[in-house]
Amino acid sequence: MTTAAVTVVCAVTVLAAPGTAFAAPGPTPSPTASSTAPPAAAPGKDLEAVRKKLDKLYRAAASATDEYNAAEEKAEQQSAEIVALAKKIVEGQQELDRLKDRAGAAARAQRIGDEALRKSFLERVPSHARLLTLVDSLFSR
Repeated sequence: MTTAAVTVVCAVTVLAAPGTAFAAPGPTPSPTASSTAPPAAAPGKDLEAVRKKLDKLYRAAASATDEYNAAEEKAEQQSAEIVALAKKIVEGQQELDRLKDRAGAAARAQRIGDEALRKSFLERVPSHARLLTLVDSLFSR
């Protein structure tokens, strides 16, 4: 026999069986004071409660979005301020380097000028050895 033939035989056997089965009725519980359930809420009230909760969630999401956008804007402003301050620091460092160069040049010019003055003085008074020693000690500090 094939599968289809077995299926047909089973179906005929089940449908041709005499009698009908009925479920036995169970005992009906008697209502007691402790087992009374609260009355079910009307479907309209449930929908209204869900709608209110949904509106509350939408407002919370909108508020969170606004706070996020404000924080992002503040972070962008602070980043721009940091960039501006970094540029000022670089400019200040460059100015400081330029002033150091000028101070070094002025010190070199002064040393050259002092050395020229010393040589000039020593050339005018070569006979005074004591004076030469004094001058050398003054300029060697």
